Amino acid sequence: MQAETSATVAQLIRADLKTVFPGVKFSVTTRRGTGSVTVQWVDGPAVDPVASIAAKYEAGSFNGMTDSYEFRKDRPAHPTCQFTFASRSISDALRTRAERDIAAKFGGTSVQIMDMAYQAFRRADLRPGYAGVAFINGRCEIVTGPAAETIAVASPEVA
Repeated sequence: MQAETSATVAQLIRADLKTVFPGVKFSVTTRRGTGSVTVQWVDGPAVDPVASIAAKYEAGSFNGMTDSYEFRKDRPAHPTCQFTFASRSISDALRTRAERDIAAKFGGTSVQIMDMAYQAFRRADLRPGYAGVAFINGRCEIVTGPAAETIAVASPEVA
């Protein structure tokens, strides 16, 4: 029964993602016996919006304090699974281009700068297309779409 429910949840998540993010290719899979659904994609939308779509199909959440699974009090009418996971990969071509941009703009690729870039990629919606890297309001940001030329860039202070 659990495998049937997970497969049904995977179909529902796939349909929701197709509606919200048309044109983006998602891999939505289940693992036998785990009650979980995993969503994976390359580039495309940021992780958080995809994860929130998948999360509405979770029956509850794991409580680390009691080492137990706690079911939601607002039991939804649609099928649910125990866990959902969302994982975006950055294509090699985009990663290489961003690393070159970071090195050119910020004078190197220190661990601190690369960590800031990683966090920026996690937040960025890459569907408009990658246009560059900038430091905006003290944070490294991925610039997308045609607006890249209009953003003022200040170099970060990195130790």
